[in-house]
Amino acid sequence: MRTRNVLSLVMVVAVGLAAACGGSSPADTTESSSAAAAAASAPDAGMSYPAAYTAMSLPELEGATLTSTGRQQTSLRDGLALTLTSSKTVDEVNTFYRDALTALSWTAAPQGRGALVPNMPVAGGSFSKDGLTFTTIITAMPTGETRIEVRVLER
Repeated sequence: MRTRNVLSLVMVVAVGLAAACGGSSPADTTESSSAAAAAASAPDAGMSYPAAYTAMSLPELEGATLTSTGRQQTSLRDGLALTLTSSKTVDEVNTFYRDALTALSWTAAPQGRGALVPNMPVAGGSFSKDGLTFTTIITAMPTGETRIEVRVLER
């Protein structure tokens, strides 16, 4: 059963990554000027969360460093891709996103937990709301940091 959960998580993440990194389409032009002004700086980093992310008031993990925002940052049809690092544990990060998204009325799909690589725990989740999908994959790295990949995609 655990293997099935891990494989399901890997498939969800793979589909999310493929969609998030897919071909480019014209940027959504419906983004309001207030959304563009709403970009918030990530703690400890010079990068900012994309305006399309902050406009939806999506959760931002306190103390995390935003290391990448993907190649496009405006179209939910093409998907938003964020990569962060944190000193928090996999369980702490997973709990943060689950609790924060649930509080924002996102519906959580069943979550799996396992080890894809020995001694490298992985967790993640998939959440949906209003035609959007929010996925996370959270990995404990050998360096002691936790890597967080977030994808937000319009279905």
